[in-house]
Amino acid sequence: MYLIPDYITQTDSLGGFSFEFLGKGRYLVIGVDDKNKNQFWTPPSEKIALPPELIVLADDSAVVDGLILAATEQDTARPIFVKVVSPCVNAVNIEFSHKITESSILRADAFMVVPMEESLGRGAIVRVYPLDRNLKTVRIDCDGMIAGKKYKLIGRGIESVFGQSSDSISQIFTAGGSDTIPPVIAEVYPEQSEKPRVAGFDITMYFTESINQESVVNAISIKDSLGSAIKAAQNWKYPNQLIVKPAMKDAEVYIMSIDCGKIVDMQGNPMRDSVVTYRYMTASSDTLGQISGRIINRPADNIVVMAYPKKGDTVSVGIGPDGFFRFDKLYPSTYHISAYWDKNLNNRFDNGGVKPLTFSEPIVVYSDTIEARPRWEIDIGQIDFNR
Repeated sequence: MYLIPDYITQTDSLGGFSFEFLGKGRYLVIGVDDKNKNQFWTPPSEKIALPPELIVLADDSAVVDGLILAATEQDTARPIFVKVVSPCVNAVNIEFSHKITESSILRADAFMVVPMEESLGRGAIVRVYPLDRNLKTVRIDCDGMIAGKKYKLIGRGIESVFGQSSDSISQIFTAGGSDTIPPVIAEVYPEQSEKPRVAGFDITMYFTESINQESVVNAISIKDSLGSAIKAAQNWKYPNQLIVKPAMKDAEVYIMSIDCGKIVDMQGNPMRDSVVTYRYMTASSDTLGQISGRIINRPADNIVVMAYPKKGDTVSVGIGPDGFFRFDKLYPSTYHISAYWDKNLNNRFDNGGVKPLTFSEPIVVYSDTIEARPRWEIDIGQIDFNR
């Protein structure tokens, strides 16, 4: 897909750009990570940055300054089924071509399981849930299918994270046999690492299917460096997604042990009998720094402030009634600071969409980089959201 521009310019080494000698009118200003240097946007390999609104020049002498564009991935293709497999007679696994929104797959009418033989009944969908945190693989627990028979899976209104929706997609599959497959831990996040993490993080576990939650209660334990067990609440977001909330302290080493032989799926199949361990370290508060500031001329109170380190995960915080924000525990590093208006309250920056055209959420970027240092709080002063 090509967006044909009327005017083209390039950014400088700091990302700055300008258009001069424009006449009165309304302008759509976009940025493109032009990897192939053809002066067009080529999805999905090239990122695109959309503005929060049209730029209006009231007359030939009008000047608009401070427009911030943030480039993100976009794709105008509609999501499709890449692979549909029935691992057993009561389940269907789906792989999508794109990351899918949670809301579209969790709708009651999102999927249908239709037999290819008229004499057979439809599959009764019991539950739908993602198999990974990227939302590209999904599992449907389904009753009423007959092993070895062919069925058509139909998806309706499935929407990608890029805002593209498929009216109807389908794929034929063969129902699997009896469920004798043991469940497996597909993913644990965060991964174990020798790098200390800030205490207070959750540990999320994805299983390959629905799990009997009672079987997990006594199967997971977390101990500190002295071998003492710590409290760790267990919350289930989906039938296969467990969120462990351990009560960790600073400057400590923790071992999470999983007695897999105790964990069974909804059909009573146990995991393979073994003990799996994960090692986590928490950072000392003496090694962490703080960055604080204030957002002024903000359009609303639902402003999210983000800190981007050179390496590592982005950290985000909200603001107080007076616009004040503070990052309490930051690793020593060089950070970029930005703030965006979270209009749809989903706690992430939305860069809009190309087809149909939707504008991004307004964003402002602090002009300098900030060096976070251990045991120091750095006040960067005011960030003007209207700048």
